[in-house]
Amino acid sequence: MKDFSLHPITAPPREFSDWGPGFSPDGRSLAFLRSSGPGLVEDVYVVPATGGEARRLTFDNRRIGGPPAWTPEGRELVFASGRAGLSTLWRTGASGRTPRHVEGVGTSVMFPAISSTGHGLAYTSSLWRENLWSVRLRDPKHIATSPQALFVSKGGVGLPHFSSDGKKIAFESSQSGYPEIWTANADGSNPEQLTFLRGESGTPRWSYDGHSVAFDYRPAERSEIYIADYSGGQPRLFPTNPGANNIVPSWSRDGHWIYFASSRGNEPIQIWKAHYPAGGTIQLTRNGGTFPVEGADGFVYYSKSLNSDEIWKIAADGGPASLVLKVPALNMLLWLGTVPLGNLLHRAKLTALHPLLLRF
Repeated sequence: MKDFSLHPITAPPREFSDWGPGFSPDGRSLAFLRSSGPGLVEDVYVVPATGGEARRLTFDNRRIGGPPAWTPEGRELVFASGRAGLSTLWRTGASGRTPRHVEGVGTSVMFPAISSTGHGLAYTSSLWRENLWSVRLRDPKHIATSPQALFVSKGGVGLPHFSSDGKKIAFESSQSGYPEIWTANADGSNPEQLTFLRGESGTPRWSYDGHSVAFDYRPAERSEIYIADYSGGQPRLFPTNPGANNIVPSWSRDGHWIYFASSRGNEPIQIWKAHYPAGGTIQLTRNGGTFPVEGADGFVYYSKSLNSDEIWKIAADGGPASLVLKVPALNMLLWLGTVPLGNLLHRAKLTALHPLLLRF
């Protein structure tokens, strides 16, 4: 049996990863996706099968649904992308050119495959609805009514956040074709699109005065923090850490600071804060942190990572961090920012957090 040796073919920059490889029909080239995280935003690349300099074919900085597929003659690649809204199929030359839409395949499409004869194109088409629901509480431990649909929409919708007076909700929705920030009344009425950035926008958080919404948005290869005024106007970039991924913002109660998570390259993600509106960043954590939120007791509560099952706290001015509680599967609750997380905190008798339970 012939011996095989392993050797790298690509060398992505520190903050990127390469995946989804596929050989060209003649075996001389390899197509793959290069991702920058968090957010899993990819572009299509081609590299000689023996290794060398990779050639970038797309410049969309959009999520791609699965590895690209070669056409039988090896002159084109077909890939699934939301580069113009909802995910559909596109084709581009193996040497590079502006992608063209593949007609007749519809939307919500992923994972293309092309037969060796070129007479067949297969792909996955998934249709789903993600709606917002609400439940009225009798007290922090008990519900008063059964869950009710709050906002029904085509496409994805989620990550809701109440304004401090409980009258408004900000949330992420892709009903326009792109993940954008929307607002609605607390009962789901009068939905309005707040941003029109035609990109990856998410994790909206109201300021405590109700005048602004902070969120993260990926204009290119990295995520940045943006501020949108509820009264209207173009969202503006909020200065944080240049050259890093800056995500999941939240406001201090006095409105003078914005907390956020930031990572650069392969460094662990950490909690930072920046003065609002002047800017100027201060690092709070040293051992990992994300999803920060300021409690009524002056501490900042957070998770150490996207997959952590722990809640930690640190003083808003920095200092030593301490473990608050550890609950299996808490990472999913934290990611969704749901009421069950508030119930867990209540059972842990964290009375200082009660004012934010439904506004996480």
